[in-house]
Amino acid sequence: MSVGTKNRVAFSVAEAAFGTAAAIAGAKAWPFQGQRPVIKPTFATDADSLIGQMEWGREKVVQAVQTQASFTFDFRLDCLAYWLFRMLGADTVTGIGPYTHQFTLIQTDIPSFTTFWVDANTTAGDVEQFPGCKVSKLTISGKGGGKLTIKVDIIGNGTHAQVANAMVANNTDIINPFSTIGTYNIGGTLNVATMAAPTGGTNYMSPPVLDDFEIMLESMFEPNNEYVAGQTSLSALERLGLKVTGKGTHKWTENGLAGLMAIIEAATPESLYWAMASGANSAAIALPKAFFDDDSVQGQRNVLKKPFTFEGFYDDTTALAIKAQVINGTASYT
Repeated sequence: MSVGTKNRVAFSVAEAAFGTAAAIAGAKAWPFQGQRPVIKPTFATDADSLIGQMEWGREKVVQAVQTQASFTFDFRLDCLAYWLFRMLGADTVTGIGPYTHQFTLIQTDIPSFTTFWVDANTTAGDVEQFPGCKVSKLTISGKGGGKLTIKVDIIGNGTHAQVANAMVANNTDIINPFSTIGTYNIGGTLNVATMAAPTGGTNYMSPPVLDDFEIMLESMFEPNNEYVAGQTSLSALERLGLKVTGKGTHKWTENGLAGLMAIIEAATPESLYWAMASGANSAAIALPKAFFDDDSVQGQRNVLKKPFTFEGFYDDTTALAIKAQVINGTASYT
């Protein structure tokens, strides 16, 4: 949570219509780092207010507004699954406690959600609603000696309302965010490999040779094309595509590096499989078609490191761009 406060944030189920605030009942919340969402205006200088070429503009005209927010969460399977669903849009569920969630990219637009914020210092009796939100970026990262984190960047339609605070009454896990952490939500061993499936291929990149790793999912929006004449807020926010990129740092070991360099030098796509498991509970992200790029070796005597980057593409053979799986104790994220 924000340092020195008891600010709270929660995220709703899917909105019935874009920009129509969802009910706070059933909203998800986790310990977080971040600040209150903001309504950001976009400005244009009024050309008619200029007298000369070097004259200062006398007026600023607000063209439109949009909601912007960014939050970082410690890695939890429940948290990861929620944001994978918000980013990809399709969730096929099997099993009965723990449940297996298969997340894939839908071809239609992703549903919007409402972000709820309570500022303990000024608006503890009310909750602020920021409807029409979608995920612009989802980043999963970690490094040696540190922890895995989930970072979410949000864009919204620019509207706002303030209503009576029912957050605690409807969501007991928000008043005590740690209450929902159980055996289904504990992380375990991280494994990253170039393989088509977790049981095949050669693992060139798992610890201890992998020093850090990051994978970023980025939605492609064109918000400037979504404004309607005479209306400053976004009337829609349609996703046009998805981009998946990532990077890592490989500790310099001859055997492991030789395998990684062979992939880079071949200039052919490889499947990339990222997995984390703890007992019967796990998370995995698979890119069926990823291209790797080389980068300069860095470091010092006896501590050499090899950075690399990668980008995911649509695979015609599997008809997939990305597939993710989470096994945990939550039945639904819709």
